[in-house]
Amino acid sequence: MVDSKINKLVSSNLQLQKLSINLVESNNNLVKRIDKLVSLFEEASKNISSGSSEHTTELNKKINELIEQNKQLARGLILMEEKIRRNPPRVNASPIPKL
Repeated sequence: MVDSKINKLVSSNLQLQKLSINLVESNNNLVKRIDKLVSLFEEASKNISSGSSEHTTELNKKINELIEQNKQLARGLILMEEKIRRNPPRVNASPIPKL
């Protein structure tokens, strides 16, 4: 009886240790990926700051155009959603046959 409880305790402890190891490994992988992402942003920042002001101005212009396009798309989606709420689509469902 005592041996089985000890065996269960040891088994549970081993499973917990394996899960802890997996969690640490996942955390390490996440840290590595975040480091890569930060270095990518740092490199992009250096490239933008070292580029000509014309290039930066052109990039800002394109970003502003994308922002405006996104705003227009959002407005269109909101209008469609409002129309659907006012006039929900009609579904022609046939009655369920009785057995």
